[in-house]
Amino acid sequence: MNLNEFVNSLSNGALDSKLKQLYGSSDRALLRSRARCLNTAERFSRLYPICSDIRVFSVPGQTDLSGSLCGERNGCVLAAASDRDVLAIASLNGEGIIRVTADNSPEIAFKVSDLRSREDEQGSLAGLVRAAASEAEKAGIPLRGFAMLVSSEITDANGQAAALSVLLAFAIEAMCAETTPETDFLIPRARAAETTFSGSASGAAAYRLCAEGGIVFADGAASGEPEISRYDTDISASGYCVCETAGAGKEQTSFSSDVSKIAAKLGAETLCEVSEEEFFSKLPRLREACSDTALARAAGFYAELARLRSAAECLEISDTEGFFGNIDCAGSACEEPLGAKVSRRLLGENGAVIDSETVAAFVPNYLVDEYVSGMERVFGPGSCRAGSIRVVGACEIV
Repeated sequence: MNLNEFVNSLSNGALDSKLKQLYGSSDRALLRSRARCLNTAERFSRLYPICSDIRVFSVPGQTDLSGSLCGERNGCVLAAASDRDVLAIASLNGEGIIRVTADNSPEIAFKVSDLRSREDEQGSLAGLVRAAASEAEKAGIPLRGFAMLVSSEITDANGQAAALSVLLAFAIEAMCAETTPETDFLIPRARAAETTFSGSASGAAAYRLCAEGGIVFADGAASGEPEISRYDTDISASGYCVCETAGAGKEQTSFSSDVSKIAAKLGAETLCEVSEEEFFSKLPRLREACSDTALARAAGFYAELARLRSAAECLEISDTEGFFGNIDCAGSACEEPLGAKVSRRLLGENGAVIDSETVAAFVPNYLVDEYVSGMERVFGPGSCRAGSIRVVGACEIV
């Protein structure tokens, strides 16, 4: 489609069903997503006026549902795809040059024949784009020049790196090979590109969420290699949305430090390597060297692992209420930040509160306005955002 057709489809509502699927079905979410796409299209037309036929791509970010530090070092991660995404408009340019502009950054441009990694680009967007193009060429994809404008709503640096890697891998294959990328090939290329770009890669769960959407449970506590399960449970269909409040989450306290110290006392790098039975059998000896507060946190770590696995089992059978009951952070009230306590007071017995660096909550739709208003009274205007879990991963908006 050309740029005018895309703008007309946005304006006349032809793309509304797709936008609702990606960004939420409320009137507010629809108007917001439509305006964002129109704004991105207008910027693309100014940056690349000679490009007529375009492709529009979207890759979701993620929301942490684990509510604890269990995800560190091959532990357990329960996370969901977010309606915050990386959106891109792209067009083949016939120049043999790859041109990428991200938000308000200067344009990146290089020939498709110049894919050698550069030390001065490591950790930069230029390095990631070049690495993504290189991985595509290694996979046998015939590279062609294109122009791309990227607009990102993902604020977490690590989450943005994974989403950008998946976006580039998806878009390059879709445009240059004219095929729809398959997850089994998309994820390895994206991960390899990010590794070249930064020297390391995001976790397996992050790539799976970006590529496929939904809710993902990664359990590596037993084997060290995460076993990933994905669920299509549609929380929105159950009458709930996700509200996130910035600046209301748990500060980096001594929790992680305490748990790490106890793991070291047991000869391990992380408590995931120590069975719960061994930990409790050695409690008398551990109390000689560790405080009861630190040991209580370690015991809570094991309880959290069990809770997350139970939450995943509820998703398997579409038991929404059981899922809420397991991810709700009520069991760790002594460690709750202020944001979690305010959320609980606003929600009463409804929904669930997720305790992490950013407090998130599953809020019944009829309580959303009241909840957002109550959180913003405490944490400031604009601090609370109502969103949704996205069941669609990397895709093209057509």
